[in-house]
Amino acid sequence: MVVGMAGRRRYAGAVLALACMVFAGSGAVADAHEWRGAAWSAPNTLSVADGSQLGHTRVAVAGNGTAVVVWQRLTADGNDVAEAATRDPAERWSAPQALDAPGSGSPVVAIDRRGDALAVWGGLGIRAADRPRRGVWSSPRNLSAPTGSSWNPEVASDRRGDAVAVWNRFENGRGDFVQATSRTAGADWSAPQIINDPRLALPDAMPNARVAISEDGDAIAIWRAELATNTGIVARVLAATRASDGRWSPPETLTPDAVQVGEPRIGIDGRGDAVAVWENDAPDGTATVQTAARRPHGRWSALKDLASPAFQPSVAVGRRGTAVAVWTRRDDAAAVIQRATRTARGRWSAPVDLSANDGSEVSTPEVALNRRGCAAAVWMRSPVSTGVSEIDGATGTANGRWSAPIAISPVDAFGSFEPGVGISDNGTAVAAWSHGIGPTGPGAVAQAATHPGRGCSRHWW
Repeated sequence: MVVGMAGRRRYAGAVLALACMVFAGSGAVADAHEWRGAAWSAPNTLSVADGSQLGHTRVAVAGNGTAVVVWQRLTADGNDVAEAATRDPAERWSAPQALDAPGSGSPVVAIDRRGDALAVWGGLGIRAADRPRRGVWSSPRNLSAPTGSSWNPEVASDRRGDAVAVWNRFENGRGDFVQATSRTAGADWSAPQIINDPRLALPDAMPNARVAISEDGDAIAIWRAELATNTGIVARVLAATRASDGRWSPPETLTPDAVQVGEPRIGIDGRGDAVAVWENDAPDGTATVQTAARRPHGRWSALKDLASPAFQPSVAVGRRGTAVAVWTRRDDAAAVIQRATRTARGRWSAPVDLSANDGSEVSTPEVALNRRGCAAAVWMRSPVSTGVSEIDGATGTANGRWSAPIAISPVDAFGSFEPGVGISDNGTAVAAWSHGIGPTGPGAVAQAATHPGRGCSRHWW
């Protein structure tokens, strides 16, 4: 079975249907085996189990181990509310806190190395709040214009707290605008500006931009575009770069015309080495995971195929352009999560299976990588024996040595979904997801588990 963009959407719909049914400190031993073999903690429930439906779980982890998880909760009266919980370096989770009034949703989060956090969400326009590392969440502030419709935000921050946010915007009868705003730490946000060229896209296209920022404040936004040409509708991946002075470049096209491309993902290191990945669908429906890279202030490389048939890629970048990418590979013989590693010289390894080829359904992999080369990956797995989704996780290093995967969510009849993961400088990994609460009533809760940083006290490049 070859699965492309349409197949991925059908599978995502099946996952959503399943979800709806479910709803009706580091040690001192620098040993690679210990880093990869240390156990994940038992799951912590972060939200209130009041029967609310819950999703859009995201996590960010600071260099010092501070973590923030955000999610969207659907209240009994039908309103979305963006909420958050914070884990301090002493491994204590806060009580959940609403970030805004009902009507807010789709939250995302970024955090700098010191633990200062920034959350951005939609629903009431694009809004944002800050949380200092030893403080409380600020009152929301507006980022988008008060008129029109804006949604699907993404945000990134650098070590100093400088930040960039991007989102989709519907304006003048068109829904294909990509807008961006930025700020230096402690300053006001800039006025939002359009960074794509909507004249070159279909009016109803959903760009769904992503953004990454270097330690020097250079940022890259990346998105997909659908265009009408003489030969029919085609899709492309485009990117724009923002210099530290706030100016955005014209968009660059990274791909030749394709039948369809999936939402691209991007990572960047401290000095500005960037790596992007996406799914490209061929006319016969075969999906291929592709990648391109960009040196600081340079041009994008030629694209490279990483795996086929494969889709749902994610990427994390460490130091000097070293990266780890993960994706789902599915064909007639296998459904597995795979990974590949990129060296500082730009060479990609051959794909390696992360999950077992045991007939389970696997999807939605995410990966995190720190500056020392320690990595963590999570994904959703539905075993053949139960058909109920769980979250599996594995840890490894940039030199390619990884643990066997284990279930890190509750293994029960109620299901877990939407995993995310982040990692600190000392290797502490935090994974978060949504979990059905089953017999206590319809709904779900946000949960998280932690993997200790033992063995990540040296560089694994």
